[in-house]
Amino acid sequence: MSRLYCPAPSVDVSTDEKGRPVTLHWRGNTYRGEARSHWRIRTGWWEGEEIHRDYYLYEADDLLCEVYLDKRKGDWRLHRIYD
Repeated sequence: MSRLYCPAPSVDVSTDEKGRPVTLHWRGNTYRGEARSHWRIRTGWWEGEEIHRDYYLYEADDLLCEVYLDKRKGDWRLHRIYD
């Protein structure tokens, strides 16, 4: 099961030298882990409502989730948490 957040809440993320998340701060907790996979979505540019995001499957000891970097706004968001 998973929980999809809509709208996606903002999260604080620290990245490595390649821009991949390594530390995630959310709801007063700090999670240290690593990105397991990465994919990019770029759509809507032809309609004027561009979505340009880098998604990561992030895994820490007690958290498995999807986070994304909104490339237009420059902020990190929590998209989904897996149970």
